[in-house]
Amino acid sequence: MPSPSEDGLTVTKVSYTYETNDDTEIELNYNGLSGEIINNINAGWNLGNTLDSNGDWITQYSEGTPKDFETAWGNPQTTKQMIDSVKEAGFNAVRVPVTWSQHIDDSNGYKINAEWMARVKETVDYVIDNDMYCILNVHHDVGGESWLKASDANVTANTEKFTALWTQIANEFADYDNRLMFEGFNEILDENNNWVYPGKSAGDAVNKLNQMFVDTVRKTGGNNPDRCIIVNTYAAGTGGAQLDDFVIPTDTTENALMDEVHYYSPGSYCTEISKDGNAQSIWTENGGKSLIDGTLLNLYNHFTSKGVPVIIGEFGAANKDNESDRAEWAGYIVENAKKYGIKCFWWDGGGKIETDADYGYYKGMALYDRYHDEWIFPEIVKAITGFDVNSGENMVKGDVNNDGTFNIADIVIMQKWLLAVPDAHLVNWKAGDLCEDGRLNVFDLCLMKRKLIEQQ
Repeated sequence: MPSPSEDGLTVTKVSYTYETNDDTEIELNYNGLSGEIINNINAGWNLGNTLDSNGDWITQYSEGTPKDFETAWGNPQTTKQMIDSVKEAGFNAVRVPVTWSQHIDDSNGYKINAEWMARVKETVDYVIDNDMYCILNVHHDVGGESWLKASDANVTANTEKFTALWTQIANEFADYDNRLMFEGFNEILDENNNWVYPGKSAGDAVNKLNQMFVDTVRKTGGNNPDRCIIVNTYAAGTGGAQLDDFVIPTDTTENALMDEVHYYSPGSYCTEISKDGNAQSIWTENGGKSLIDGTLLNLYNHFTSKGVPVIIGEFGAANKDNESDRAEWAGYIVENAKKYGIKCFWWDGGGKIETDADYGYYKGMALYDRYHDEWIFPEIVKAITGFDVNSGENMVKGDVNNDGTFNIADIVIMQKWLLAVPDAHLVNWKAGDLCEDGRLNVFDLCLMKRKLIEQQ
């Protein structure tokens, strides 16, 4: 409350709390490729703090290889098995954040380092080969001390670099099918790194960059003229002014665009616990429910009601020894977002899952321990994907290639794996353990063959 004054109080803005009810009328009119993809996505997962890692210190203290960058922020190098585990948990879409800045040669036509591009491609292949949707983006090239900012002067100065970057990425992946999507940039900020929307001039710069991104990708070959591509708001934010000033780019292909925003609210609930704040551990406090309801309705009014699909490309809440409460928060977002035709991607930064000495528990946001191939918060995973990662109730027995059915293909790959045939890989080895003894051997293969005969 302001202090009393002779001039009184001038009201410049009125906000209200929105509460949903069962009678809310929601009409979705999705068409084309973007509509097909959004309808097919169950839940998404971010391969965070991996290919998006960056910092001058990385090249100062290492040879600067792709592996040096990929592991610089505390994660092991990504493997196919990790992505297999993500799929087994019920996620069928993976967002692959990539920071390109230290791999671009500014003195050579902004050429991307070939070894870095190859590693990015290998990681994308882990996702695509699992028959999952993949989002490839430009991540920490925006925000913080990055080179690309939401200002007209910066966009003008970096037009050539930005278009060269996306031309190379698009050409490299031109022949990939529509399971691969491109995202122009992550949480772009203005020159002053304002997270609060600074105004229309920044919004105009975002609109200009988004249009540039769409035009650049569409001019390349292969499947890119028709590929589904994703554009972001300022800071990937959901504020009213941010959305009001946002302009959906014009496109030569109909129904092939999506909009992306991020959601970490209430902030005191989602960010890591600290001694000077961020201690909220119950999601319904500080307007938690009404914030979600109002945000989803706003996204619906601006985008999905007009046929433009939306993804929440990042959402997550750090652990405060409150798994059940976080599961309830995540489940509320995911289920209500689906009603509005919106799909959600959990931000998983990975790292070592270690107990904090001050609080007695791990206080990060990761759900999956990449070092030990283990889901550490199964209740939250189930709230997001509907899958219980600690039981086999969602698993088709014998379905070792994890395509949802058991047939002769599973027996062939199982036999090759037992014979140690090179490149023979079981996507879901647990499905092959028909003896239920925690091991795979010829006895499991025999039971698989009997099962196939019985189901014919």
